[in-house]
Amino acid sequence: MDWTFPISNGGQFHGIGDSGIDLFRGDPIKGLTREICQNSIDARADQGKPVRVEFESFTVPTDKLPGKVTLLENYEQAARFCHTQNFSKADKYFKRTIPILKDPEIQVLRISDYNTTGLTGADKAGTDFSSPWFRLVRSVGSSDKSEGSIGAFGSGKQACYSCSKLQTVFYSTFDNKKVEAYQGVSKLICFLDDDSNLHSDIGYFSEENSMPICQQLEIEDGFKRTETGTDIYIIAFKGDSPDWKKELIASVLDGFFYAVKEGHLIVKVEDSTIDKESIHDLIEEYQSTISPYTYDYYRVLTESDVEERQYSYLEKNDIVLRMLMKPDLHRRIAIIRYPGMKVFDKGGISATVPFSGVCVIKGKEISTLFGGLENIQHNAWELSRYSDDPQTKKKADQKIKRLNKDIKTLFNEMKGQDTEGEIDPEVGDCLPDPMSEKEETQESIKNEVSVIKERKVADVASSSNYKTPDEDGSGDISGEGETPGSTGGPGIRNGKGHVEQKSGTGAGNQSGNNQDPSGSGITSGSQKGKRIPAKIRYMAVDVEKGIYKIYITPKQNITNGSMVIYMSAETDRYKADIISAMMNGRKLDISGNVINGFDVVADVKAEIMISINYSDICSLEVSVYGH
Repeated sequence: MDWTFPISNGGQFHGIGDSGIDLFRGDPIKGLTREICQNSIDARADQGKPVRVEFESFTVPTDKLPGKVTLLENYEQAARFCHTQNFSKADKYFKRTIPILKDPEIQVLRISDYNTTGLTGADKAGTDFSSPWFRLVRSVGSSDKSEGSIGAFGSGKQACYSCSKLQTVFYSTFDNKKVEAYQGVSKLICFLDDDSNLHSDIGYFSEENSMPICQQLEIEDGFKRTETGTDIYIIAFKGDSPDWKKELIASVLDGFFYAVKEGHLIVKVEDSTIDKESIHDLIEEYQSTISPYTYDYYRVLTESDVEERQYSYLEKNDIVLRMLMKPDLHRRIAIIRYPGMKVFDKGGISATVPFSGVCVIKGKEISTLFGGLENIQHNAWELSRYSDDPQTKKKADQKIKRLNKDIKTLFNEMKGQDTEGEIDPEVGDCLPDPMSEKEETQESIKNEVSVIKERKVADVASSSNYKTPDEDGSGDISGEGETPGSTGGPGIRNGKGHVEQKSGTGAGNQSGNNQDPSGSGITSGSQKGKRIPAKIRYMAVDVEKGIYKIYITPKQNITNGSMVIYMSAETDRYKADIISAMMNGRKLDISGNVINGFDVVADVKAEIMISINYSDICSLEVSVYGH
């Protein structure tokens, strides 16, 4: 047994860069945590017991590394080849890595799971190319899972290599059939030897023909597995700083808070244990490190005043949704694949009303359907993943739309909102959402510097004088002539996305309400109108210019109608300062935050284009009245 980089004369040349490994380089610890924990949960043996995953770092004499001498020889041979070919990137890589193999000690991270089946198929690695062992250790672009399940891309295993300075990993297992095996894998670069033979970029520490060695790897003093499971050894682990432990714990809390809280998963990071007994204290301890969404989600799982709904999509009660509405929550819903990982944080529900939720994709059939939408990193849904299967794509699209609707319906119920009258904004029209099929329009993180234009600060008036409709639906539309800032000065949008009143008086402020900027007196009086039930939506056309399109579909004819518009905040609402409004190319009359004088036919959608004196994303509340 020794290291072998197979000869591949006439084969494809692979350089030093591996796209699969590069996928996780930006955040290797987080990628490692997500892939390892989810794969271990997928291999759960006894469904009544939690899966245990251990991360243990240690150092060993470099000479104890299996095949160290031969591995170093291959590294040096590849380095000479790259130098003659002027491969500058590879040259830099070898200058960093060869000294590691010459150091007296080397750091190793062992990752071990328990209550799993182990990595089965090592005893048939020469004939069974579909076994978990072969697909993990020997194959590229495949996995041991069916299409639609987490890991179906077979790229998650690259996360281990991204955490190794040498891109070298050993796999060892004791599976549920009592088979013991181990094998090393090192990802290098294709290179020519002294006899001009081209060697593969992937080398194996193995028996002849890259077959596994039929025993467990014993590299750590005092450790040998006695129960089924898998051990992964990351050689030359990138754990130079103790912060890797905190980062890993935070990644477990962010990605697997549900699995830990529900008792499906226990993770041990050296001397720290994350389980359902300790998660509360860890969530509090790591509050400043984890995502603020995670802290919200934990509250959703633990507080009593939470609304819960169960839905049946493909099987009975295969979707479970819990929602909490309280101040300071961050308006996101965790989309979770049962029983383990959070896939993404869904937004686009409300820009101002504080809430949080947890949506568990619990059924096997719906999990398979939605799992097929996941991207390689398993942190978003992409409908285009089913482009080659139009029928399944249509089915997934329908279920996503239904899920969006169910989430929004529960949100509106908890908000106590009349969905036929005032509405919360369709923020999904303005902001990217991992559940949207319009992927090409979604924003991405770029290594660029953007120039942010100076934004004006809008003056908005408080809504404290607004008179709500009577029980018969009638009410006063009052305060239309108020000048901006007349009840407390300009409104400032703070970092939480809501409008706050600034102390002092605003420009144009007079001693009383309903006065024009010049102080000449009341510009318009109150009007009497009956509120008309209507479906209302709007979308931002140009946020910086304050231009929005409002769509109304009334349940009855509106003659000489009025529309009242407010900017909504978390604890109050403020009259929108409307600059202009047009319908079918005709300018409409404006009085403060009210648009007057339009006619709309029942059940026919009408469009009104408005411009408001506000240059940031805002939430509008819209009511329609007929006279």
